[in-house]
Parts: sequence; structure tokens; C-alpha cells
Amino acid sequence: MKTLDTYKASLIISCVFLVLFWFSPWWSYESLDYETQSILAFRGHGAYFSIPTILFWLYLAAMLVGYIGMFLYIKSLRTVFISATVFGIAILPLAGLNVITGTEAFLADISTLLAGVAIGLSFSSNVSESFH
Repeated sequence: MKTLDTYKASLIISCVFLVLFWFSPWWSYESLDYETQSILAFRGHGAYFSIPTILFWLYLAAMLVGYIGMFLYIKSLRTVFISATVFGIAILPLAGLNVITGTEAFLADISTLLAGVAIGLSFSSNVSESFH
């Protein structure tokens, strides 16, 4: 597989997994019993500060804009993508206790790993030459 193909595939799969992770409570929690649902709704205990929900939606929007920019080789949006990815990782210890399912953890982890692959490849000679 060529470097450009690997780059585009990692972006697409990462984006799909991020969206699946983001909206997983709406499609995966229905089959769970009430007790499990209430445990999974438990978020933010022990957080250093209360993180407004709008911040998470802005993060998702920045990531989606970043994915589009990375796919279209727009250099300034590569910075948005990298910043949003780092923000998403950096906010985890500040957000307090969060309980997620194994499926959600899988989707989030693979998405982040593939975003890292795309970021790394975006600076490789082949792919970085395509950015404008």
C-alpha cells in the first residue's frame, strides 16, 4: 500500500470511528438494562473543573473540520487537526471519572491511534509535499 493510500485510509477510518464513538450512547445503550445505563451516565466525578458540554461539541466540530482539511491537504487545517487531537488527549485527566463500554473504548482508542498515524504521515516527504 502506498503512503498516500495509507494516509487517506487512516484518516477515513479514524473519522468514522470517532463519529461512531461520539454517538455510541444513542445506538449502543438501548440494549443495556437501566442499572448499566445509569452507571454509564456517570461522568465528571473528581474533575478539576466542570467542563461545559458545548466544549465537547466544539471539539467534535474542530476534529471534523480537521479531518476534511487533512483529506484535502490544507496546511492550516492540519494545525487545527493536530491541536484538536492533542486537546482531546490532554483533557482526559482533567475531566474526572468517565465510565464507558468496551466498544466505546475500542472506537476511541483506534480513532486516536489512526489520527496519530495520519499526523505522522502528514509530515512524511510523500504526503507533506501535497499540503498547500
